[in-house]
Amino acid sequence: MINDYSVELCRAVNEHVSRRTKDALMADGISFQEEWRYVPIWKRGSHNGASKVCIFFINRNEYSRARKSIDCLDKIYKTRLVLNYI
Repeated sequence: MINDYSVELCRAVNEHVSRRTKDALMADGISFQEEWRYVPIWKRGSHNGASKVCIFFINRNEYSRARKSIDCLDKIYKTRLVLNYI
């Protein structure tokens, strides 16, 4: 459940990229919540034609650790993530 202490870490429209992100966060022991949302047809242009988007939420206190974990991803995966800065 998303609460007041949760913040959005990043978004991905590619399932392979979201799997790599999930693996990186779990490897570093960072708790997160993954939520898949439907993208309406009129907004798919801004999501590279994807019909769904994966959003990763984390605890606000773990943001810096999570960003370090994301920064360690291969460049090809990292460039396909939309990072949220807090």
